[in-house]
Amino acid sequence: MPLSHACPPADGAACDPNAGTLCQTGVSCVADSLDASSKVAWKCLKSGSYKTGEACKPAFPEACSSGNYCLAGTGAAALNGVCTAIPDAKQACGTGIGAQCKTGAVCVLGLCQNYAANGVSCTGDDMCYSQYCGTSGGCAPRLPCQ
Repeated sequence: MPLSHACPPADGAACDPNAGTLCQTGVSCVADSLDASSKVAWKCLKSGSYKTGEACKPAFPEACSSGNYCLAGTGAAALNGVCTAIPDAKQACGTGIGAQCKTGAVCVLGLCQNYAANGVSCTGDDMCYSQYCGTSGGCAPRLPCQ
């Protein structure tokens, strides 16, 4: 096991999620800048450092304060974002690293929806609390061999 896995970097140190080098618990690995060859330079930053409405950068895990995510642009603007509240059910899904919805909701066709209970119609496993959309098109309990 590499030393970086046994002693992960602290706040302010370099990290690289692509190489499996993440930061200590409570510290996020932030996409800090681009070098001359457009390669991302990563840096450890205390988790929750970015507050609602403030500028932020994408990170693993999220570096925005609780209940927020870094809504960043695409292309050259991908490293510049704003800490934005994670959307509730019935709101448009947030964009960024994965489609964003509050806990208990899932992004379906661009809209956050609460997870469906057994018997409620579904179009995919990720829509159901049980994580199983049965063959009849409704959420159902997952059997041991499914």
